[in-house]
Amino acid sequence: MKRSFSSSFTAAVLFVLIAVLAAAAWVDLPLSQALYSPNQTWAVYFEAMGFYPFYFPALLWLLGLANDAEVKGSIRTLCTAAFTAATALMAYSSYHHLETRGVAMAFLPVCIVWTILLFGYVFLLAAESRCSAAWRKRERFGFFWGTVYMLIGNIVIHALKPIWNRARFDEMAQQMDFSGFTPWYQPFGAGGTSFPSGHTAAACGLIFLVFICDAFPQYRKYRKFILVLCSVYIAAMAASRIVIGRHFLSDTVAPCLIMAGIFLLMRRSKMYREMLDKLPLAESDAPERNEE
Repeated sequence: MKRSFSSSFTAAVLFVLIAVLAAAAWVDLPLSQALYSPNQTWAVYFEAMGFYPFYFPALLWLLGLANDAEVKGSIRTLCTAAFTAATALMAYSSYHHLETRGVAMAFLPVCIVWTILLFGYVFLLAAESRCSAAWRKRERFGFFWGTVYMLIGNIVIHALKPIWNRARFDEMAQQMDFSGFTPWYQPFGAGGTSFPSGHTAAACGLIFLVFICDAFPQYRKYRKFILVLCSVYIAAMAASRIVIGRHFLSDTVAPCLIMAGIFLLMRRSKMYREMLDKLPLAESDAPERNEE
């Protein structure tokens, strides 16, 4: 039986990640020493804003519920408050990252980016108002599962950090003392939160677009492009974390494997499949063979 592009691509990526993780046992420290450049502008901005995709599904889900007349008023108010608080927290986090890195007028790029994003949210709300109820339900299916993906990922990643307790490269570099370095396979390190990388895990959040494609038969043909796009974005985030010294190579590869595992298990779960099968189809939706 011929394998789909998605299955073959996923298998190839997993193989490469495992191979790189194995090699990282030897190259982690020398690679970080060779690439360390804490003032690289692109890496600094990735640190400040590159984690956004992880939280977009939750924001869009909350925004949709807050704007849905069929949802109880108290729930809509709660969703509006949660959306406002989350956007404010994300904007402040970006500002804090940039200011800490010494970026002049750090508030300006944050204001520009969030102005664009908020206009995007308004456009989405306007577009949703012209869509059928079936369309909105399928759209929210993707946002809901993207939110679940984010929550599970955050729990797993942040549960592992205190167990591994791995020192960060930049903190050791500032002291010119690398005696606290430990290989990735050794938990209970010298102290730190380097392993695994939360930012790299957050970059994996862009994969929520696959959940959207699952919900819309006419969009499933774009899954190939989305998988490639996500891989490029995640690789860029991983590289940025190594360049500015916040993580070692293995710190960035491990969360990719973890998030890939969560993603694959979620899409194959009974709950996911049952919710997907129960989604209403609009008249414009032509039946299409699933390319799994």
